[in-house]
Amino acid sequence: SGKGPEGNVTKAGDVVSYQINVTNTGNSSLTNVKVTDSLLVNLTGPVESLNSDGILEVGETWTYTGTYIVTLEDMISNGGGDGFINNTVTVDCDQLDPKSDSEAVPIGDKTVEEIPGCIIDKVVIDVAGKGPEGNVTKPGDVISYQINVTNTGNVNLTNVNVTDSLIENLNGPIESLNNNGVLEVGETWTYTGNYTVTQEDIDSNGGGDGFIENKATVSCDQLESMSDSAEVPIEKEPIYEKPEYCIHKSVIGIDETGDCIINEPGDVIEYQIVVKNEGNVDLTGVKVTDPMITLTGPDGDHIDSGVLNKGETWRFYGNYTITQEDINTNGGGDGCIENKAIVSCNELPEESSIVNQPIILATDDDHHGNGGTGSAHIVSKPTKNTQVNKNTEEGSNTKIQIEADTEDAEQNNGNTETENEKEQEENENVSGFEVVYGIIGLLAIFLHKKK
Repeated sequence: SGKGPEGNVTKAGDVVSYQINVTNTGNSSLTNVKVTDSLLVNLTGPVESLNSDGILEVGETWTYTGTYIVTLEDMISNGGGDGFINNTVTVDCDQLDPKSDSEAVPIGDKTVEEIPGCIIDKVVIDVAGKGPEGNVTKPGDVISYQINVTNTGNVNLTNVNVTDSLIENLNGPIESLNNNGVLEVGETWTYTGNYTVTQEDIDSNGGGDGFIENKATVSCDQLESMSDSAEVPIEKEPIYEKPEYCIHKSVIGIDETGDCIINEPGDVIEYQIVVKNEGNVDLTGVKVTDPMITLTGPDGDHIDSGVLNKGETWRFYGNYTITQEDINTNGGGDGCIENKAIVSCNELPEESSIVNQPIILATDDDHHGNGGTGSAHIVSKPTKNTQVNKNTEEGSNTKIQIEADTEDAEQNNGNTETENEKEQEENENVSGFEVVYGIIGLLAIFLHKKK
């Protein structure tokens, strides 16, 4: 504690500095030399006086140094009861038995001053299974962290709380001394947690500096908050741009205010057009056109206005009103109202989608002649959403079916023949009656004159 080698310790936090010298006094070199200390966990050295070859040669001296921080327990126990801070060092090698030496530092007048202290250390323990030195390359990579909080003061710390800028739910703490919720003098609490890399992390290159940065913060009743950070480098995998989109047009309403079929002028067909970005490139200059209707939209343009972003879907809507010409020509002859929507953008060629909606007509025109009857019907199954996509089917033609009622015609022919026969018989009966009636009249006149 700055008092020289003859000084004594008076309070927790005093620092005792040691030097350890190991000399080969024999006539043969010593190998596998190891030095341990009862108080100093991390010795510095050795500094080899002859050759830095890891062999303690004849006459050579190795020098180690280290420091020890007096604890509150040392002061309370008065150095274990004898009034000294006792420290023992031991040397071992292949050729000799272990040897030790001790040093005692007296404890003077104890003036215990409460000095709270704490350190926080955050480290990366694994990156995507590549170890602590790995880097992230893609979304979904997992970074594993460990956070150590140690009480370096001479006062127990209470209400200790550790938070993390990226990890919402840390695991821990694991308390090294007592599971009592108090960070005691010399105790270390350990926390762990994982962070999963996001697409935003990759796209922004870690906010622009090429690292995933993470900060842990500890707070307690006795000290101001303190933090420590860890960073993991980003090495992005090469991204191959693949622009892609699709368009799909569908009927979503058919003469909703009427009979829900297309059969007369004024009927309305309601359309929806869906355009989706299925690639990994934002699409610009996107235009959707329809030669028959005025479109409204797009709905769904929520990210960058006017840009069809990756994964984004736009929807357009429009109505078409049936004309007399559509009815007169039966939809141009195929019995359907065909409508095509086209999408284009700066990055891709045009694509289109076609939908056909059948026209439902029915006519019953009786044709009489030669004793026969017949009827013709335009037949199409009514539907509220008949769709034809360009990529799968090019249209659905309404079929014209002619129905000839031959049985009725045969019955009519038979009935006509029977009526003619009856009329002929009636005529024959009338003629015979007239002849008989005339003969009777002449006979009556003859008899009257004879009288």
